[in-house]
Amino acid sequence: MPMKYSFLICILTIFYSCEQNPTYPSNEWGCQQMLVVKTMGMEAVQGQLIAYNWSVEKRAWIKASTEMPIVVGYKGSAWGKGLHADTFLKPPFKHEGDRKSPVGIFYLSSFFGYHEGDKLGVLKMPYIKADASLFCVDDPLSKYYNRIVDKDTVQKDWHSAEQMVLDNDLYKYGVVVDYNYPKTEKGKGSCIFLHIWRNAQEGTFGCTALDESKVKDILLWLDIAKKPILVQAPETEYALLKEKYFLP
Repeated sequence: MPMKYSFLICILTIFYSCEQNPTYPSNEWGCQQMLVVKTMGMEAVQGQLIAYNWSVEKRAWIKASTEMPIVVGYKGSAWGKGLHADTFLKPPFKHEGDRKSPVGIFYLSSFFGYHEGDKLGVLKMPYIKADASLFCVDDPLSKYYNRIVDKDTVQKDWHSAEQMVLDNDLYKYGVVVDYNYPKTEKGKGSCIFLHIWRNAQEGTFGCTALDESKVKDILLWLDIAKKPILVQAPETEYALLKEKYFLP
């Protein structure tokens, strides 16, 4: 076989191998931990969450948990602003106050809770202890829109914000989802968390919620050094993301 054809076959073989067996995790973001949330459709409230670790040796996502029941927004889900390509965005789109959870791929950046973080155990993510002065701003006209702030340390310019200490245990501890962040767009939605549910049937205002013991397990597992992400979508939409980003 002429040398030029042998060289061409070699290049094509390498290209095919990289496409079928990616050397890196499922995306260009370098994550090594992933939470996958799936529901049965855009209007579904209930679903399942599975945690995955990236295996360098196997070049594959390996299950780190069994299925955990979750609930999303009580009006279902809508495509949101995240790490995924804009080409995936199509109606319904998430907007402020729609009571829908965002569909897409998002970094997980920090924890929050009512107590000192060390009471939960050894945490490997930044932890915010909530008190009566801590708020997440959901007023699109505020310069602090979609940010958690201490009202005692900033000049208040908002008309609407969510207190991070509630009169129940829903925010006893949780995970901050980097939805519509850091390049925040006004009105695209704000203050998205993983937190404790009321029960297995009742949806949220746009967050993803699950049993308290499972939330705690997730907090003890997540590691900021592994750049964890949340992949959240109904089954049909998840299949589209899976094909492009080598999802499990």
